[in-house]
Amino acid sequence: MFELIVEISIDILLVMLLILASYTDVKLKIIPNKYTIPALLSGFILMTVKGGFIGLQDSFYGFLLGFFIFLIPFIIGFMGAGDLKLMAAIGALKGLNFTFNSLVAAGLAGGIIVVVYIIYKKQLLQTIINMFGMFIRPITKIIYLNFGNKTARRIFTYFDSVKKENPDLYIPYAIPIAFGTIAVLIGNVSNLL
Repeated sequence: MFELIVEISIDILLVMLLILASYTDVKLKIIPNKYTIPALLSGFILMTVKGGFIGLQDSFYGFLLGFFIFLIPFIIGFMGAGDLKLMAAIGALKGLNFTFNSLVAAGLAGGIIVVVYIIYKKQLLQTIINMFGMFIRPITKIIYLNFGNKTARRIFTYFDSVKKENPDLYIPYAIPIAFGTIAVLIGNVSNLL
């Protein structure tokens, strides 16, 4: 019974975290530390209370998975630090398996949301050009700087100007994280019933 109460407390905390993070990400384009850090620490504590050392270990592995999977996109600039800390907090709250499933579900939800949003904003062609330029621009710049190739210079200059004319579309990634995580949570709860 005690374990069930702790599990319900973790789930309530998780849903509150997802709602607050999604709201502030949409409204302010940030996910504040005042939500993610306490949730992360609470996850370590509650998982330890629930499962002892095994619970703490599961919480820590979930934290690591959530953190490191989003670390590369954060370094590249595809997502913010708040998204990374949100996924790490989810990992600390729910453990390794849940975090893995949430990452997969959030990735699917994010892919769908991004495509729909880009089509809605009529930026599909521009987004494809930007993605292509993200890979071609550095290569052509290196070719130009090393060999003085004028064609390479024109290509990287073109992609620089396109980037400046069309700033990135902002997608609050807390939304797909929330959708994916809640879908996994519903799936877990329905398996218990």
